[in-house]
Amino acid sequence: MAALGLRIGKTLILETSGAQNAICISPALRLRSRLPNRPRLPPEQPADPAGGSPPMIDYDRLKQQFSAAQQTWAAADPFPYCTFEGFLALPRAQQIADDFPAVMAKISKPLKRHHDVEQKRGVPDLSLMSETQQQFFDQILGPEFIAFLEQLTGISPLYPDPDLAGGGLHEIYTGGFLNTHADFNFHPKTGKHRCLNLILYLNADWQEDWHGQLELWSENLDGEPVRVAPTLNTAALFRTTETSWHGHPKPLACPEHVSRRSLAVYYYTDWPEGLEQRAKTTYVLTPDQQQDLRQDLLAGWDQIADADAACRLARRYQPRHVRQTYEALLAEKASTAGSAAASDTDQPG
Repeated sequence: MAALGLRIGKTLILETSGAQNAICISPALRLRSRLPNRPRLPPEQPADPAGGSPPMIDYDRLKQQFSAAQQTWAAADPFPYCTFEGFLALPRAQQIADDFPAVMAKISKPLKRHHDVEQKRGVPDLSLMSETQQQFFDQILGPEFIAFLEQLTGISPLYPDPDLAGGGLHEIYTGGFLNTHADFNFHPKTGKHRCLNLILYLNADWQEDWHGQLELWSENLDGEPVRVAPTLNTAALFRTTETSWHGHPKPLACPEHVSRRSLAVYYYTDWPEGLEQRAKTTYVLTPDQQQDLRQDLLAGWDQIADADAACRLARRYQPRHVRQTYEALLAEKASTAGSAAASDTDQPG
């Protein structure tokens, strides 16, 4: 495997002091030793000169991509992010995608269906995944890749998540969506602060009018979002904060035999002082969704006696969002009525 060629420190350092040896293990390896429930795979072999499988990650090429991204990472709008096309060796990415049906067939849990997530299924259990999928996670959670991420983002130390809490394999089917949101911000076991998301997309020949593009929104949800097409072997890396709004809120319009496939990995760091823990994902409505909800409520306004009735009328939205919109409409109507009454009073007799 090619050398990194970056000054990122040693991953495993052996120090000798007199008769005592002290082994200093990187944060990535330290966390992996505390969370041992990962399949132990043999190291991936280099490419076979006779035409065998290529390495999962070309680290020389990755170094070039990361070096270029480092110039724009911190100043990226709406928050630090970068995308990589051709993230893995293409045959390995295709194999990971091809293995999805067999893995999904092993699970029996129903699809996620609620106000903010529809038609989604996930597999965080490494033991259920194919060998190629396991090799991907083994490398992406390993110290060599972690060192690349620390160099690119300036976040150190970074800790991988062998449990893949909230991550792993994700698949969403026709009509499905994931509303715009900011993620939970700490690991449920270690309490470390969640700071980076890495998503690898696995969809060959994905059409733009099927929707499903990852959207990255500004803090105030104004303007147009950054959109990333979920095409085969495209990876998106982005910083997660209390307002790093992202998702793919438009229902998928792909054919029934097509699904939106991805792999997700989250990285953690030490807890920042003063930040409150947030165990649940926070969902918001995009401007288009807010306008659609307003129109739905106005269309049935004569049937709405109170906020509870508004929630029953607009069942496809989260009740919190319906109540906020209903209260805003009430205030607007009261203001309009007050202005009209004042205008009538001011008319000359």
